[in-house]
Amino acid sequence: MGVIKKAAKSIGKLIGYDSDAISDAANKQADATTKAASEQAVAVREQSNMAQRQQETLLAQQQASNQAAELLNKPVEGVDVDISGMDGEVDDATGKRLKPRDKYSAASINI
Repeated sequence: MGVIKKAAKSIGKLIGYDSDAISDAANKQADATTKAASEQAVAVREQSNMAQRQQETLLAQQQASNQAAELLNKPVEGVDVDISGMDGEVDDATGKRLKPRDKYSAASINI
């Protein structure tokens, strides 16, 4: 049987038919298809993770916005500021006594 198979291969090569080359090409194509499918699965997983992160970011932004709105909607009368202990403070740069209003103005808080 081996002699007949060798003879058939030799004749096939003479007429342009190479079963080994066809088999190798089929194996390479199968490997390429498997690799492409694997890479596509990774890409789909990454897209899914990115979509989830975007949803989480959006939710966090909405929660932060709601918390900021809640704080900003509080009436000013409900906010207590303790200004005790600020009398007698001196500005290092000018040497002048600081008033409570000056202290807050320097901190970018307008009263």
